[in-house]
Amino acid sequence: MRRAVSRSVGQSVSRSTVLLLLVACTTREAPSHATDDTTNPLEGSVAAAKAGEALFGSMNCDGCHGGGALGFVGPNLVDGRWRFGGSDAEVYQSIQKGRPQGMPAYGDLLDEATIWQLVTYLKSQPIPVDIATEAWP
Repeated sequence: MRRAVSRSVGQSVSRSTVLLLLVACTTREAPSHATDDTTNPLEGSVAAAKAGEALFGSMNCDGCHGGGALGFVGPNLVDGRWRFGGSDAEVYQSIQKGRPQGMPAYGDLLDEATIWQLVTYLKSQPIPVDIATEAWP
């Protein structure tokens, strides 16, 4: 009887181990599509910047960030100062995953190309000569 129990437990462990490995290999978290070293595939594209500008208005981004992304309830996005990093990849991640205290995540609503259009629009804006605030409070 002991041998049968031992064999049964061994088979259960083996089957469980195989099942666990299969699940671990097939259910990974979806990639974020932008890492710290990711480059913007639309960088410098005037058409992408125009599309991003239209999206900025139609997605109501200007409701928080103001017209032209100059700031309102949300921060200014064209003054060259970024709370969570200003590289294209970091801006992409802010849009995709959101940020604490206000910025919602849009990764489930917008595809990769659309997020890159928004990034391209924001990064194409010239930094104003006179910035309304000189430092974060």
